[in-house]
Amino acid sequence: MRKTILFVIAIAISSFAFSQENTVKKDNIEAKTTTLSTKKAAPSNGTEKTLMADTKKKEKYIKFSTSKFRTENNIPSDFPKFNDTGNVRKDTEQYDISLKQWIKNNEDKYSEIKEIINF
Repeated sequence: MRKTILFVIAIAISSFAFSQENTVKKDNIEAKTTTLSTKKAAPSNGTEKTLMADTKKKEKYIKFSTSKFRTENNIPSDFPKFNDTGNVRKDTEQYDISLKQWIKNNEDKYSEIKEIINF
């Protein structure tokens, strides 16, 4: 009898804890949904998308600037290196300019590595 009572109490406690956990999870999901819908409703002028695109470019450009990548892929030593000053937009714009200039001046070298860097 005592075991039965303890078993019933254990089930009741675990059921209560499980229902409370689900309520918390449900509240978190509703909060995330509200946040997402708020973001969708907010007008966007494209600045956030541009920043995300520049950040992706930055990651790619930093990869091309590592000595490991350059050595493994026989990247010419005069190929532009990314200079990270902390201003993502300015840094990626400057690298784009340097890269275009390098490609213009080194078409033969570029043709050898263009598949590796995949622009």
